[in-house]
Amino acid sequence: MAIQYPDAENEWDNQWLRVNIAVKAGAFNGSFTAGMMISEFKILHDYFSLLYNNLKGEIAFESIEYNLEMNIKGDGIGHFNAQVTARDDTFEGAVIKFHINFDQTFLPEIINQLEDIIKTYPNTAQR
Repeated sequence: MAIQYPDAENEWDNQWLRVNIAVKAGAFNGSFTAGMMISEFKILHDYFSLLYNNLKGEIAFESIEYNLEMNIKGDGIGHFNAQVTARDDTFEGAVIKFHINFDQTFLPEIINQLEDIIKTYPNTAQR
C-alpha cells in the first residue's frame, strides 16, 4: 500500500492510496491492485466497529471506483453473512461475486488493520 499520487498538488489526488485487494473465499482466491481513498478506510473501520459492538445490523460499502462492494448482515448473536463483489477494473474486466459466513472473532483483527492504515495514512483533506 502506498500513496497513489505522491507528487499530487491538489487535495483530491493527494488522498488516493494504491492498494492490493486480496480475495479469498473457500477454495477461490486472487488479488488485484486498485485505487481507494484514505477516507474509505475510515468508513470501513466505523462499519466494522459498529458490527462488532452490536453484533447485528447491516452495512453496505461501495468503493468510489467500484472495485469493492460489501453488504454484511449480523444476526445479533455474533454470526455474519457477507455478500461481496470485487472488480479488477473500475467498469470493465473480471468480476468475482461471493457470499461468506463468519463470526465476530474475525472482526478485531480487521478493525486493528484498518486502524493501522488510518494511523499510517491520515486523511488530511479539509472537506
